[in-house]
Amino acid sequence: MRAILINPENQTVTEIDQPEGLQAIYDALECTTISCPHIGSTVYSIYCDEEALFKPSGFAYRMDIHHSPLIGKGLILDCNEDGETIGTDADIGVISQSITWLGEQQF
Repeated sequence: MRAILINPENQTVTEIDQPEGLQAIYDALECTTISCPHIGSTVYSIYCDEEALFKPSGFAYRMDIHHSPLIGKGLILDCNEDGETIGTDADIGVISQSITWLGEQQF
């Protein structure tokens, strides 16, 4: 399914073909637990490393539609009316323009 991967270390926003399943999300984000913060009134979801703040440092970014910085990779997918994760139709250009890279942060 179509997903958008945000990599703050490389400062890239790329479209990827994301396999289905929770383990595939863990693999894309290189983590073992995830969170899905509320990011405004959008129709898509962004999955993040839930334990990123427990690491000594991490690369961060801010999205125009979210109130606080996000640490580590982000994976954008959509959700259907039944709550199931599906591929996204989010515009990668809009996503890219909404991001401010914050560089490496020490915690």
